[in-house]
Amino acid sequence: MNVNHTSENSSPFFNTAEAAVYLRMRKRTLENMRWRGEGPDFRKHGKWICYHVDDLEKWSRARARNAR
Repeated sequence: MNVNHTSENSSPFFNTAEAAVYLRMRKRTLENMRWRGEGPDFRKHGKWICYHVDDLEKWSRARARNAR
């Protein structure tokens, strides 16, 4: 699955499967995190769950840890 932002994919929004690939986690894990309110911010566009790339980046950066 190609989830880079090139001219062929100019949308900053990912569905759950694409967001999971981007974050390198399982789709089911991301779904469970969303259900528990622990995952990245998401939006509903009609019936569709969407993740904005900036929200994914923000969520990931917030989990950065320093090596000891």
